[in-house]
Amino acid sequence: MLLCICGFVFWWWGTRIENAYEPHRDLWVEFGGLTLDVLFVLVIFSLFENRRLNRQEKRRQQEIISDFGKWDSDESKYRIAGAIRRLNRLGKHGIDFRGLELRGFSFSNHDIKDIEGSCFYDGTWGTRGRLDRVRLDNVDFTRVKCTDVVFSRVEVLLDIVGMDRPATFRDCSFVEADLSGAVFDGALIEWTEEHPVELGEWAEAGQGFDQTHIPPFDGAEFAGASFKLVRFKNADFRLTNGLLECDFRGAKGLETCLFDDDETKDAVIRMALEKGKRTTREVE
Repeated sequence: MLLCICGFVFWWWGTRIENAYEPHRDLWVEFGGLTLDVLFVLVIFSLFENRRLNRQEKRRQQEIISDFGKWDSDESKYRIAGAIRRLNRLGKHGIDFRGLELRGFSFSNHDIKDIEGSCFYDGTWGTRGRLDRVRLDNVDFTRVKCTDVVFSRVEVLLDIVGMDRPATFRDCSFVEADLSGAVFDGALIEWTEEHPVELGEWAEAGQGFDQTHIPPFDGAEFAGASFKLVRFKNADFRLTNGLLECDFRGAKGLETCLFDDDETKDAVIRMALEKGKRTTREVE
């Protein structure tokens, strides 16, 4: 709109100068210059004001997520989902989820497709106690872009009896999620029930394979993901992509997990043990 106004003023100013009497020509030149100066100031002011309002709205939506992040209610889930969508529309995908405790929530069902670069737990230790803790129970990330998301970043973790890990992900689903470059370091990732060994059964008369179980990481992209110092329980890594490109340094509980084959399982466990020794030497 401002560009249209500027164009009209420039055209109108040019015609006035061209048709003006000689004594009035200088006056029209001065008037045109003043008009363009005012329009330039208005354009600059509008740009800065829009930028200020954009930042202000992003902060407001981020505050909604923080305020409702530890409420276990349907209202809180809808408010959080709405805030995420509005942030996405404002061009922000890297969202601050620190301290979030969420149960029975689906990102995809709320039309949230991209949280690239977001952060759930950044490794802050002991500053606000339970306020820093992240806990996601039965949260669905199906087909969500989680590239470079920091789910948990704990460089050195002491497993003290009775001490909860600061980031817990229980019974979550990452079907066809893009976890490239995602960081789960030091988190607890578990499923309360063991997954079935068989993914399905072959139909009679050779009519095809009937899949009865979908692994929680089915079709997920793992290239460059980090699971250092993670404690796993009953994870199912079958039908994933790029699993051997992950960093499992110091990971525990892998013997309880399911893999596509024994070779993959042995390779991951060997990777965790070898890198775990190196991590111990680095800490010492």
